[in-house]
Amino acid sequence: MPSLSSVRPQRSHVFPFAVTASPLLWFVNRDAEISGVASRTVTLSVASVAVGYLLAILVVAAVNPDDTRSGIARTLFSPSNETLAVFAIVSLLLGGYAVTGFPFLPGEIDFAVHLLGLTLGWPIIVTYVATVVVGNAFGGRPPFTIEAVAVGFGVACTTGWVFLLSGWVTDAVGRLSGSVGIPR
Repeated sequence: MPSLSSVRPQRSHVFPFAVTASPLLWFVNRDAEISGVASRTVTLSVASVAVGYLLAILVVAAVNPDDTRSGIARTLFSPSNETLAVFAIVSLLLGGYAVTGFPFLPGEIDFAVHLLGLTLGWPIIVTYVATVVVGNAFGGRPPFTIEAVAVGFGVACTTGWVFLLSGWVTDAVGRLSGSVGIPR
């Protein structure tokens, strides 16, 4: 069981929180589009954030990121300030685009945004295609629960991919600019 000090927000909680809260908030957004009930949406959003944070605490306690300081584990559980900033900006832009579609974008920029979306969203695209292929192989559409799990898994994988990309981009820019020793 995690100690009380491990419950306070830490840098190591960001990745597991984002990967668990993103699919939950995805479904809240879909529910809001269907139901349109504001109080229900707020309640589900708060519950999603609370569940995501609780799961992040449990994951960090199980993984013990202090023992894993190499490669991808370092990027995921000990991200730099720059990585967190890039991830936050990209996440806000993706969330804004998912909710509003940014109707004010000119056509050329919108096309570029779609290409960027393919780069960032390939995990959920692959998951969706796999769901369709499996459904067709068994003669129809898979049950709703399988589709929901596939979408949740795809959103979680996409969130993880965006987090990794944020770390890799900031590390590459840091190396190119000569500031390799950025404290984490």
